Amino acid sequence: MTEINQISNRIFTQTANQADKNVINLIKIFENPNKTTDERNNALVQLAEIAVYKTEKHQDLKDLQIAFKPLLEVLENDTNVQIRSNAAAALAVIGKQEAAPYLIKALNERKNDSIRPHLIDMIGWWTETQDKAIINKLITILQGNNETIGTRSSAAGALGYLGKPGDKSITTPLLRVLKNEPNLNYHIQADTIEALGKLGASEAVPTLIEIFNANLNTETKEKSQKLFETIPQELGKLGGAETINHLLQGTYSNNPFTRRGCVNGLGLIASRNMFKSTYKNLPNAQRELVLLRLNQMLKNEEDKYVRESINKTLEKFEAYK
Repeated sequence: MTEINQISNRIFTQTANQADKNVINLIKIFENPNKTTDERNNALVQLAEIAVYKTEKHQDLKDLQIAFKPLLEVLENDTNVQIRSNAAAALAVIGKQEAAPYLIKALNERKNDSIRPHLIDMIGWWTETQDKAIINKLITILQGNNETIGTRSSAAGALGYLGKPGDKSITTPLLRVLKNEPNLNYHIQADTIEALGKLGASEAVPTLIEIFNANLNTETKEKSQKLFETIPQELGKLGGAETINHLLQGTYSNNPFTRRGCVNGLGLIASRNMFKSTYKNLPNAQRELVLLRLNQMLKNEEDKYVRESINKTLEKFEAYK
């Protein structure tokens, strides 16, 4: 993980002229091979932070475009992988779609093998590219059994960010990976499932239920936390009445991650379906069963985080009765 993966929320209050001067100074630092690695990395991180702040505030990035070429030169030619990694992050935020082909090129170079997941993350999070060749490259990486777990997970995540809701050219290969690889690593599973949720792939619900049931009694803490923070949430986004009984079953698990995830999934169904006017169409018996189970859990649940989730979900169901 590089520093830029934990992007700072610092607020920049410079005037436009101050920002211009600051950008030029940062470029001079990260271009200078006589500066220490820490100094150069810090300059790259600061430049990316400025770009992130401006992006989030919907401000123009024109004053940062002067950094595009120097960043590209560092990405292509610098011998330090950490510096190349941070240059890639700044390049992605500043260059957006224009940066994507260069990041793909860097992805294909052996010297960047150790930062492939990071490069893919930057393509997904920031470039907004709709280039079909790049999308297809990410699909190929996701489907590649010879790729690392981190690289495949990042590819799934990037596809979720770059795809448009309902885009079958992306949701179909995502779903195929889940269906065709029964022993798929749970990190890749979770990130693929989350991508399908972002893309509104309701056709994935039966497969998600199968994966949910297959992992319901997993004893591995890390695996259960990863999957049950993801699967019930996406079932809550994509499913409806057909998923409620499965989520209710999960609330009886001995694993607190599973119980919490299932309660949160029920809450998402209540919230989402209210706005689609389908919540009120749930059978009365099913609604009452959910409320009965949640209130029962509230009396007996010892885990404070599960209790917090129960209270929030109860509020949603009670509010939309």
